[in-house]
Amino acid sequence: MKFLIGELSIYGLIAAAILYTAVYLLRKFDKWRMNDDKPLEKFVPTAIIVMVLGFVGGSLLQPIKSNCIDQGIPLVQCVAKG
Repeated sequence: MKFLIGELSIYGLIAAAILYTAVYLLRKFDKWRMNDDKPLEKFVPTAIIVMVLGFVGGSLLQPIKSNCIDQGIPLVQCVAKG
């Protein structure tokens, strides 16, 4: 498996950050609604870890995307085939 930094790396980082923030806020709202304590994890360190994982995931998908574009195959079909 190749590792290539490209646009999917950035998209993965951004998507991971947005998804983690949304899940964190929903959990925080649910704790407030149920009158419990707020979530125990620290937001910033966990967000950084999640963004790094999103960046790595995007970097692992980047070579697949490059090959798909060269062959003229839609990205979703190419990723599904592996």
